[in-house]
Amino acid sequence: MHTTAPHQASTVRVFAQQLSSTRRGARLARLLVAERLTAWQVSPSVSERAVQITAELAANAGAP
Repeated sequence: MHTTAPHQASTVRVFAQQLSSTRRGARLARLLVAERLTAWQVSPSVSERAVQITAELAANAGAP
């Protein structure tokens, strides 16, 4: 008889928000990501990296 180890169920969470490609939009993007990840109880180290990635993407979106 072949048995497999139980696996941990994963939850996919999604949110979307359109923001302007301005410095204000970039700031709001960082704040929204930080707030959502905190609400979803994501670990602080993961949240910090996600906020940094968001900042970089938002800055690039506003670049000419």
